[in-house]
Amino acid sequence: MSTILSAETQALLASSPLLSGVSSELIKEALESSLTVKLSKGDILLRPGQISEHVYIITRGRMRIQSNESDLNPIAMYGEGDSIAEVSILGDGQSPAYVIAATDCELITIEHASLWALIERSHKTSLNILHLLSQRIQISEQVITESFEQHHGFQGVEMVDKVTGLYNQLWMSKELERYLQRCERENRYSCLLILEIDGFKEYIASYGELGGDQALRTFAHTVVSTQRPEDQAGHYLDTKFSIFIPYTTTVEAACIFAERLSTAISNADIVLPSGDALPHISVSIGVCQRQEDGLQGLLARGESALQEALNAGGNCVRSVA
Repeated sequence: MSTILSAETQALLASSPLLSGVSSELIKEALESSLTVKLSKGDILLRPGQISEHVYIITRGRMRIQSNESDLNPIAMYGEGDSIAEVSILGDGQSPAYVIAATDCELITIEHASLWALIERSHKTSLNILHLLSQRIQISEQVITESFEQHHGFQGVEMVDKVTGLYNQLWMSKELERYLQRCERENRYSCLLILEIDGFKEYIASYGELGGDQALRTFAHTVVSTQRPEDQAGHYLDTKFSIFIPYTTTVEAACIFAERLSTAISNADIVLPSGDALPHISVSIGVCQRQEDGLQGLLARGESALQEALNAGGNCVRSVA
């Protein structure tokens, strides 16, 4: 193996969507010629039309997928364990969009030949890659749509919260409804989570704006690292955030994700730039499923579920039909 991987990195790769369920022996063989790629925030990994000879797995940091180099509103965000450029194994291997480092990043490369050999030997890898490609095709379709809109003068405005890097309230009001309408047109289930950081105003009173901002950054990083690439997380209102999770069949499945996210947030270390550690935070989460009552109905039911979680004392998940 060209790159010596730590035990932590090996565990991350083994649990990644691309390699999940694949034997450690086969993963080791696939990574025999792997290399580590390091990127600084803002570096471009791939450009539209660029031919890639590798698939990449993110081992540190976050990557943005966007249709224009200067876009302020990324099509998707990928975190640790997610893979990049799976579409490059098909056809001419061209990237359909810009892939840009949202933070300082490290990625592990997998050569196309090694990945094809793994696909041939591992049924689980075949299923993983099919699932990932179906997601990437949806992103490619969105690139085409956004390129059309930009060509006709519908250039987006800033839709990312400066502190967290999550979508802001403007995105919530403009873009979430479009995602919801797409699920309605395709008659696909989807769910919404509304989260509130427990006692956050008191947290700021105790640890100041700097401590509050660091807690928000840690919260956002945990959300992005835990959610799927197609999920959309944003600042909803005041101390509340939302995560729209499309193609989720039941409220029960969404609640399982919410419980896992809640645990990850509660366990995340909050450390100031000075190195000082702050107390952990917890969240209350309300969960609901899309019905035929549109965005406002979805938000109202999510708020109702969140209120149930808060009334139960916080740091828990509650759902409504």
